[in-house]
Amino acid sequence: MNALGAKVFVNEISATAGAVNSFDIDTKDLAAGVYYCTVNSDTNRLTKKFTVTK
Repeated sequence: MNALGAKVFVNEISATAGAVNSFDIDTKDLAAGVYYCTVNSDTNRLTKKFTVTK
């Protein structure tokens, strides 16, 4: 999601409960700016801010 609240990327993945799960975000097609990544699970939601610089 960009700083204006527009979804710019959606990726649904299957995660294994009780394991360390990870994913990469390819930012090559994103303009420089501030973005937010939200990860949802059945019981939790985590949002982190990140900045793309070119």
